Amino acid sequence: MKPAYGQHERNGPRMVVDAHVHVCVMDTERYPFAPLLGYTPRAAAPVEALIARMAECELDAAVLVQPSYYGYDNRYLQESLSRYPDCLRGVGLADPFPPAGTAHRLPDGCVGVRLNAIGHPGSGWLWRTAAAGFWAAAEERGLVVCAQCAPDQVLEWAAVAAAHPGVRCVIDHLGRGAWDDLGAAAALPNTFLKVSGVAACSAEAYPHRDVWPAALRAVEAFGPERCLWGSDASSVDLAACRAQVELWRDLVPLGAAERACVMGGTASALFFGA
Repeated sequence: MKPAYGQHERNGPRMVVDAHVHVCVMDTERYPFAPLLGYTPRAAAPVEALIARMAECELDAAVLVQPSYYGYDNRYLQESLSRYPDCLRGVGLADPFPPAGTAHRLPDGCVGVRLNAIGHPGSGWLWRTAAAGFWAAAEERGLVVCAQCAPDQVLEWAAVAAAHPGVRCVIDHLGRGAWDDLGAAAALPNTFLKVSGVAACSAEAYPHRDVWPAALRAVEAFGPERCLWGSDASSVDLAACRAQVELWRDLVPLGAAERACVMGGTASALFFGA
C-alpha cells in the first residue's frame, strides 16, 4: 500500500510531486472539447488512472494542469480535485480577456492558472493579458501564474513577471529550450522553472542526454529551490511515466539536496503550502 501523502518511505518526510500532469475523459457530452491549440486527445486519461500510476511510480502528489482541449471549462479538473483533495492540486485555465465590463472568472478550487502564450505567436500577447487585468486578478486571489511559452516569448514573460513581483510565476517545459533567455527569468525571485518537456528540447532518444548540460545550467541559474519536475503525462502508459520519473530521480546528475527540491520540495511549497 502506498504511504500517506508526505510520508514516502524512501524519502521520509520529503514529498515526490509530479508538478505537471493532464487528465481527461472521452465523454464529450458531459465535457465537450473546445480546443485552444488546435488538437484533441486520442484516448482517455482519467484521474483514476493517474492515481494508480502515482502509486506504481511512488509519487506522493501531483498537480493537474487544465489541458488546452477543454478550453476554459475546468469542470473535469475540478471534479478530479474534489475526489482526491489530499494528493492533488490544480492549475486551471481562464479567459484572460473577459467581455468588457465583466470581472475575470478565475477557476475555483485551483491554486494556479495557466496562460497558453504559445498559441499566440510573437510578442505583445502577454503584455495584453497584463493590461486586461489578468495578472492583477490572479495576484488578488493568490494564484500561481504558469505559462506555456514559445522560445521567442520567454523574454516577454520575464518582463511581465518583473512588472508583477507579487505574483509567483512558473515557466513551463524549460521555456521550450530558450536557454539563453532563461537567464533573464532566473534573475527574478518570483519566477520558477518547470524542468519538464525534456524530450521536446532534445534531438536524441531517451534519456535525452544532449539536453542535460543546458538543463543543469538552468537549474543552477534558478537554484533548485525554484525548479520543479513534471512528467507532462496525459496518457496511461505506465512505462513512459516511470521513465520520466527515473530521468530526474536517478539519471540527471544532481546532488541529494538539489534532487529533493526538484523532485518535490519546490512543488510542495509552491502548490501545497508544505
